[in-house]
Amino acid sequence: MIAGVFIYNVLSALVEGRVYPDEVSESDNQTTPYIVYQDISNNPEITMDGVTGHEWVRMQIDVYHHDKYAGVLLANKAIQLINDNSISAIYGGKVSSKDGALYRQMIEYEFWQTADTE
Repeated sequence: MIAGVFIYNVLSALVEGRVYPDEVSESDNQTTPYIVYQDISNNPEITMDGVTGHEWVRMQIDVYHHDKYAGVLLANKAIQLINDNSISAIYGGKVSSKDGALYRQMIEYEFWQTADTE
């Protein structure tokens, strides 16, 4: 499993497919709510035989909404969906902030992923 693919597949239904890697571009549908995710860091599994192709990847998942409390509820739904659909995810907490005219819920997770090459 690649964490970004998992996030997109699990959370897309919450926001009608408006789930974007790294940032929202001008060509993306910026109708709220939408979700942006990004890799923050990774910790590869390395044995005496070398790199195994498995790693823990820390992800930040940002839920954007024009209404603060609707955004909080949506972020809670996202957390619930991730927890219900993955046995290899560790929830790291949630922080609220204001980003321009939008409210943002920043969710942190660590996912166990296989570093696929194709």
